[in-house]
Amino acid sequence: MKRSIYLLLAAFAIVASCKPAEPELKAPAIASISPESGYVGDAVTIKGTDFGATADANTVKFGAAKAEITSASATELKVTAPKNNPGTVKVTVTTAAGSSSSVSFTYVQPEVTITSISPEAGFAGDEVTIKGNNFNPTPDNNTVMFGTSMSEVRSASETELKVLAPGGIVGMVDVTVAVGTNKSNAVKFSYKSDKSIITEVSPASAKVGETVTISGSFLEPYSENKVFFGTAEAKVNKSEAYLIEAVVPEGYGEVEVKVKSSKDVSNAVNFNYVAGDPSVSGLSVASAEVGDVIKVKGQNFSPNKSDVTVSFGTVAAEVVESRMSEIDVIVPQYEEGKLDVKVGVTVGGKATNQLDFHYLTYYWAEIIAGSGEKGSDEGQTVDALSAKMNQPVAVVPDNKGNIYIGEATGGVIRKLTPSGKLEFIAGKYATTGSADGKGADATFKYIYSLAVDSKDNIYVADVTNHLIRKVTQDGTVTTIAGTAGSKQADSRDGIGADAWLCLPYTVAMYDDTHLLIGDGFNLRMMDLTSGEVKSIVGSPNSIDFAAIDNFYNIRGIAVSPDKKTIYVSDGLNNCVKAISYPECAVTRIAGPEVRTNILGKSFEPLAECKAEDALFYNPSNLVLDSKGNLYLADGTGDYNHRIRRITPDGRVYTIANETGATTPAVTGPCRALDMTYKGWGLGIDKDDNLYVCDQKNNLVFRLTLK
Repeated sequence: MKRSIYLLLAAFAIVASCKPAEPELKAPAIASISPESGYVGDAVTIKGTDFGATADANTVKFGAAKAEITSASATELKVTAPKNNPGTVKVTVTTAAGSSSSVSFTYVQPEVTITSISPEAGFAGDEVTIKGNNFNPTPDNNTVMFGTSMSEVRSASETELKVLAPGGIVGMVDVTVAVGTNKSNAVKFSYKSDKSIITEVSPASAKVGETVTISGSFLEPYSENKVFFGTAEAKVNKSEAYLIEAVVPEGYGEVEVKVKSSKDVSNAVNFNYVAGDPSVSGLSVASAEVGDVIKVKGQNFSPNKSDVTVSFGTVAAEVVESRMSEIDVIVPQYEEGKLDVKVGVTVGGKATNQLDFHYLTYYWAEIIAGSGEKGSDEGQTVDALSAKMNQPVAVVPDNKGNIYIGEATGGVIRKLTPSGKLEFIAGKYATTGSADGKGADATFKYIYSLAVDSKDNIYVADVTNHLIRKVTQDGTVTTIAGTAGSKQADSRDGIGADAWLCLPYTVAMYDDTHLLIGDGFNLRMMDLTSGEVKSIVGSPNSIDFAAIDNFYNIRGIAVSPDKKTIYVSDGLNNCVKAISYPECAVTRIAGPEVRTNILGKSFEPLAECKAEDALFYNPSNLVLDSKGNLYLADGTGDYNHRIRRITPDGRVYTIANETGATTPAVTGPCRALDMTYKGWGLGIDKDDNLYVCDQKNNLVFRLTLK
């Protein structure tokens, strides 16, 4: 017997050892989407490669909205366009191997009109036919209003809707149809009178899931009667002329019970929920950053956010909204060193179970360029970590893994390749000037900011030369805008050298043919095809620092993915502003209204705060991540060296160098680090890694989110 067991174990070991190696997973890629435009609810086909073989193995998003996947294979996904506002959104596919690049899908919004309604009079609950034009063929995407009451849409086509006349209305009302924000003309509908009546709900208090009896007088057809506890619909077990048995749905506190028949809605009778024990079943994400909004899922919570407390470890989170089975919370700042915590909820003194949560935070992952020695490598390609540098202040990654670095005092531009080599591109070391030329024949006066287009051309804000320079990959430098030595009084629009600039601190790509220029006192856009430079907002010749649309040294620029918003750091006004484009309306999104209200010299940790309450000290470089967070290099001179994050919901957090001190950086979570840099040189790549220039130590860091 023992011999047989040994033989079986040996056979099993042989089989296990022959198991083939797992195939390497590849991120999905989208080749096409069809159709490229349509309505919410339309069937859409996405073709490509390396999709998950099953629907559950893929996540398809239209903008921020998750689509339902109706079929899946490795090369084709069929999905239903989710709810979105009219306009163009980005569509992506995510699998366990990563996310694809995006393609565009446009939600259309035609003009909606009603031509007739039939019948023109009836009871609540009657089916009404509305004819017209440009309705949405998906019923839920049409909002039909009888006066101020929303109707249930039973079926829909582009020319006809079948709806139920809602109850609780008397007399003549206007009926309208809205598809998205597009609202139709109004037609009249007259209500006939009839009512259902509730006399008693027994018991008058119960728990979720228990059965109650509703007594009264109800209308035919009895099987279509619906019972609502507040806004929650109950399951109906029995419906007769004088009695309805219903199961108590999810709810909280005191609510009104009503019966909706095919013809009307009854009077309301009060009902009290008996609270059940709360519990947590899941989190929308198990890892997130401080300031992110996440969902806590479970049961027996409360619709009143003041009734609930959500704790991350021992830190209470701010509750944005609370519902019976879901709570929206803002991830609070973590206790020092406690990045893995338990999340739990307390409702009315009753504590739930707890779930694991990990704080995503930026780390000093590595020094990626610089030995710390000041100097030059004389135009040679060297290992990046052995390179000599002289005041690196500008850093910008491209989409191919290269990182471009501009050295202010060094006067050179170099490229850090994915292989770890630092290649010389252009500039004569430690030599100021404005000479165009190739390689070391070209000179710069003060490199402050870089931008890179899709063809790998580099654009340079040569700030104290008052020039914009273009550098090709072979090192050829050409002045494309401005005249060296121009002054504020000379500022003017024009083409090439006729477009005089004054202290253009920063450049950023708007799109592949337009360059944004943060001039000293206004934001300008350059058409890279024609060479024309135009001021789009601000005034270099009539400066009013208190005016929202005036600027005092634009030090950083970031552009939203939809190109409709341009963010700028208004450096010496100590705030961050958003500019709508092309309207060019300006809004202050972070920082004080009064420019002299600044962050004083402080080595104390800064508490998270609302954006309008945040104080800055000469903020400079500005970058935008994939989730819509802005990152800002704050501080200058010898103190206040912090990296701040501005969330889309208007909060400001310190994500690196909490105390603003200037001792050398070490590996660890960035918030707790002291770092030596002058508040310049901040970049971000497609994976949301941050890059920071350490001017004093002549180093460049990569900050990794993990």
